[in-house]
Amino acid sequence: MSELIESFSGIRGIWGESLTEDVCRRYGFAYGTWLRGQYVQPKIVLGTDTRPSRIYVKRALLEGLAVAEVTDIIDVGILSTPAVENAVRAFRADGGIIITASHNPPEHNGMKFLHASGAVLPVADAALVITAAHDAAPPTVAVRHLGIDRRGEAIAAYLAHLEQSTGLQREDVEQFSGRILFDPNGGAGAEPAIAFAKHFTLGADFFHEKLGDFWRPIEPKVETIAPLATRVADQGCAFACAFDCDADRMEIVLPTASAFGIRTGSPVVSGQYVLALVVQALLETRPEARRAPIIVNDATSQVIAAIAAPYQTPVEEVEVGETNVVTRMLERQSLVGGEGSSGGSIVAPGQCRDGVQALAIILKYLVQTGQTLDQALMRLPVFITLATKVQCAGEQQAAVRQGLIDAYRAAGARVVTSGGADGGVKAWVQPDGWVWFRASKTEPGIFRCIADAKDRTIAYDLLEQAKMVFARVAG
Repeated sequence: MSELIESFSGIRGIWGESLTEDVCRRYGFAYGTWLRGQYVQPKIVLGTDTRPSRIYVKRALLEGLAVAEVTDIIDVGILSTPAVENAVRAFRADGGIIITASHNPPEHNGMKFLHASGAVLPVADAALVITAAHDAAPPTVAVRHLGIDRRGEAIAAYLAHLEQSTGLQREDVEQFSGRILFDPNGGAGAEPAIAFAKHFTLGADFFHEKLGDFWRPIEPKVETIAPLATRVADQGCAFACAFDCDADRMEIVLPTASAFGIRTGSPVVSGQYVLALVVQALLETRPEARRAPIIVNDATSQVIAAIAAPYQTPVEEVEVGETNVVTRMLERQSLVGGEGSSGGSIVAPGQCRDGVQALAIILKYLVQTGQTLDQALMRLPVFITLATKVQCAGEQQAAVRQGLIDAYRAAGARVVTSGGADGGVKAWVQPDGWVWFRASKTEPGIFRCIADAKDRTIAYDLLEQAKMVFARVAG
């Protein structure tokens, strides 16, 4: 039996195994009850990604919400996470639910519960909902009314949000010489991307935009999206944008002969450098971005600090988790932050990673500075980030985490931790090279391991050493 993952990042599991109708009904009731404790007649937005199980998850959630007497529901249908979160703000709703398992495989599904700001629930509130979902199951009720369909309005509001938050205008796009290849991979980002290109009159080609048509694994990883480089070159596009299933995550793919690809050893511009380019663009062109710290998770590359240094803009790190980044951004009144390790930038007033918003910022920056994307990337500091996953049973994870801390400290590394007993562990093995570990909050039995250094060989060696240390500690 697969394991249900329940954390502040959301609820995820394999449909029909760990994620069942009963689980979804319980969570619908728990979230609805939490909302009723905040508002007399709460109104929520409900959206989904394109997984086959979305219909069943949605029905069970609605049944739980109905028992909690939350019936004022705005249904935006299949839509990207950034567009659903924006819809919460645009429709002045009190919360929302996104049915998605983000970058997990298609047989998985899950739920993200939203605050009135559109952001994922803060840690403390998410804990209350999770605890309540483990209480007595609500009665089953038949739900006939599935909510008010306002999908078209939600897309229009999202396009307005992109204009407001990035400053991109049609006349900017008219100056961009080149086409962009969009690869939504059958995910919920397809229609927002098509609407974006049409609204801004952007030359664009689309690859596997049919909803649910997954041509590759859902997570846009280097090895799975690198083949797009040939297609980019053959179709004469400037670059490609590849999304995960709910389109908060984006990676960029350059043509095969790009200078940046040759320098880094891959045509894929990872999420670390997507975030880096967004930060560079905002610091260079918007002085207000320099007035508050940049907030990133502690698995984000050193490239962000290197970019911020000339502007004397501090960079603050928090534990991995979008809600942690957003919470600190609000506290510090930051314009920009993100999770490079999770492929995305967060730019206020947005409350989540947003691949299309990142593209809009990058396009405006390229037009303002007269650069190609390859030229802009080549101006950035060089850091190589490599990542892997290692197996570790849940009951072992706390002991293994402490073992990693002890092992690296004994070896003379400077060790920094985040979160509680299941938070991140970063070991500075060299002045400009670190390794990072953390038990996954979205994939059961997995530890994530990342190495970051100025040189590919050093980063590779750090990662290999990290795997050996992990194996020794885990026994």
